[in-house]
Amino acid sequence: MTGELGDDELNEQDEYVKQLYDGISEMEATVERLREEIQKLQTERDALLTGNSSLYEQPCKVLPDF
Repeated sequence: MTGELGDDELNEQDEYVKQLYDGISEMEATVERLREEIQKLQTERDALLTGNSSLYEQPCKVLPDF
C-alpha cells in the first residue's frame, strides 16, 4: 500500500468527520440552552433573595377553609 486512501476510506472518514461536527453542534446547542436556564434560575433566585416576589412567578394554590 502506498499510504494513499482509497475512495471508500475517504468516504468513511468524511462520514466520521460529519458525525463529529454534528455531535459538536448538538453539544453547543445544549450548552446554550443550559446557559439560558441557568440565567433564568439565577434571576429567580435573586428575586427570592431580595424579597421581590413579583419577579418570581410561582403558581399559588388557595386552599379552601373548612
